[in-house]
Amino acid sequence: MHSEKNRAVFFLVVFLVMAGISVRVLHDLVPESRQALTRDLSAFPVPRVMEPDTSLHRLSVVCYRQIGNEIHLLPYAESPGLAPFEVTIEQDGFHKNIAQISSLYGSWLRIPAEGLKDGPFSISLRSKPDSTCRLRLALRFDRPAGEEIADSSQWFRQGSDDDLLDVRVCLKNGKYYLKDFANYNDGRTRTYFLEGMITDSLESGIEVRPGYLYTVVARWIDGPYSQWWNAAHERASRQQTIWIDGHDATPTPPGHQLTRINMPGWFIPSRRLNPHFDKLFPKFKAPEGKLVMMYRLNHDTSPAAYFDRGVTHLPRWESGIDPEKQHWTEAPGFFEDRGEEWFGSLSRQEVEAYADRVGKIGVYAYDFEFWHRNYKPAIKERLLWFSKRLKETHPDLYLFDYWGGSAYHNTTFQDKDGYFAPQNSLPDYTAPRSNHYNFIKNKDGDFFGRYFNVTPVDVYPRPPLLTGNGNFTLNNYLVLSAIHASRINRLFDFQKDNKTIWFAWNRFMPLYQDPPFPTSVTTTSPEGTLVFNGLETLPPSQALALSLFALTEGDGFYLWSDSQPWGQGANQYAIDNTQPYQAPALWQAADGKATTALLDFHPELPEAPRYWDYPSDFFALGNWMAGQTGDILKDGHRQDLSFFYNGKWHTPQKEQAVLAARNHLPFVTAVKKGEAFVVLALHSFQAANQTTRLKIRLPDQTETSIELYGNWPSLYKGASR
Repeated sequence: MHSEKNRAVFFLVVFLVMAGISVRVLHDLVPESRQALTRDLSAFPVPRVMEPDTSLHRLSVVCYRQIGNEIHLLPYAESPGLAPFEVTIEQDGFHKNIAQISSLYGSWLRIPAEGLKDGPFSISLRSKPDSTCRLRLALRFDRPAGEEIADSSQWFRQGSDDDLLDVRVCLKNGKYYLKDFANYNDGRTRTYFLEGMITDSLESGIEVRPGYLYTVVARWIDGPYSQWWNAAHERASRQQTIWIDGHDATPTPPGHQLTRINMPGWFIPSRRLNPHFDKLFPKFKAPEGKLVMMYRLNHDTSPAAYFDRGVTHLPRWESGIDPEKQHWTEAPGFFEDRGEEWFGSLSRQEVEAYADRVGKIGVYAYDFEFWHRNYKPAIKERLLWFSKRLKETHPDLYLFDYWGGSAYHNTTFQDKDGYFAPQNSLPDYTAPRSNHYNFIKNKDGDFFGRYFNVTPVDVYPRPPLLTGNGNFTLNNYLVLSAIHASRINRLFDFQKDNKTIWFAWNRFMPLYQDPPFPTSVTTTSPEGTLVFNGLETLPPSQALALSLFALTEGDGFYLWSDSQPWGQGANQYAIDNTQPYQAPALWQAADGKATTALLDFHPELPEAPRYWDYPSDFFALGNWMAGQTGDILKDGHRQDLSFFYNGKWHTPQKEQAVLAARNHLPFVTAVKKGEAFVVLALHSFQAANQTTRLKIRLPDQTETSIELYGNWPSLYKGASR
């Protein structure tokens, strides 16, 4: 797992080099030539020039647009270094001065225009670096368009902040819409993803519910999206994530046998890049018998705050916590990063001496990935010695192999040749067999099944490649595939009593020299914007689904983190311009002069995060929601439920997770204990803003209905009548 982070860093460096992005301080506002404007601008109006620029710079405005109460100008000049600008707006006696407006190179100049009424108005620009450069324009303000966007107190957004994607929340007749105002078109194919689902154009707006967080990803490629894997194409990616305030209570109808466990009214994702469940959530315990392994994410929060909020284990680098509450995923550094030839030459005594160095710990995992996933005989023999010694000295240890995996791997329904084929998984229930050679017994009968008491299920986000089913990518099948892998692994006698743990990560692994995802961070001292190039972040609906199903279908989750605890603060960034992967791709100073060396960074404190870690808040939310049913989840009996869909009843089969994947069905499961039961459902294949009322049969065979919204999981609690 540690090298997962290293690979992410490596790919990020590759991205910067391939994209031709250098780390630089950006003073320029306007492009040096009109050839730099490769986008299609024909949809935007051209302002009338009232007073042209008579300086040598020849400042002009190519076109303009209005987004809510903002006027955006696209400037051009024959000289660089004209930013920032002083702006004056005038309309029928209304006069407004704005002291300083900056923008990124070749990008729109964004001017707040509150107070304007419907009709013509004028804008004057004056370069602050050179006051001889000035321009006055006549434009028109559309008051109805100005009122289209919902008040900023009702929503907030994080992520990219440039010309390619500009998703905002609109309010019309009491309904909320997500709309992309960027209208960015440069001739490439553009594909939108809303909560991981390929979605029709967002330019006209898509109705959504309040009380949810929505992730929008847009990708551009100079060819069909099905060729995304081909790095020879010119590609670009952007991500914005938007929260809309409002409590979606979805009340349970009177006389209903079920009570829905909603996201609580006090829950809201952090407005900062730092997650805040470690401060926001009330104290609670994870369901008894479940393992919840996370990392301390905020430097100013104690380990105790995590144990008080559903976490059962923190990493062993945390000081002052009981060893039984520590987890660790051991990387090759444990063996000084030596290779398999060296390890294969060790004596049993030497191997056991290494095992004795591990010490007492609650949960321990192997991540010795400098060996092959399928261990060679000499490697496997020594890992068996290592495992046996650990269990002899620490019999209560939870032990598993992250890198080598469980007996049955989670393949997201891909066959051995990489083709998507859910139907090929159906025979696994009749004749389960290991798809991993590490669990084959040695000649002396020894094998890992004797020592591993945790079965890991990999739920890392999958590459967003099409499966040949229209709007679906591999990620639409991730939860169902994890359920399938969990169930097949329990069919092996040596794993049936293991803890099934879903091993998760908040970010997507780049596999095809994928272009980076820029994240914009506003600084205050000095004022400006840092633009970090990073990775795609997991949709919140999927984070919540993975958390809930891991605790219901499985026995918990292990949520990997890329860093030690983060600091707080808008300026808490240590920018090292000698290391491209550590530096922002862009720095935009509000005054056009300041450098990152002036950031008000406090070296005694850790750096603030460079991306919004909202998934951690939603993993914690799933833990809290599952905790409301903990009395049932403890020792309850799992069973899938019948449901009525597309005009017929679907009676669950033992292969139900595979059938749901193959036929694009909802998935409804339950945990029953005595007369009480929990119902958990998910529709991985409906549009991200679609709602389905699904009729189901409860464990006592009575019929009722539940609601499924988009790709969000639905959790209910009830009892037989």
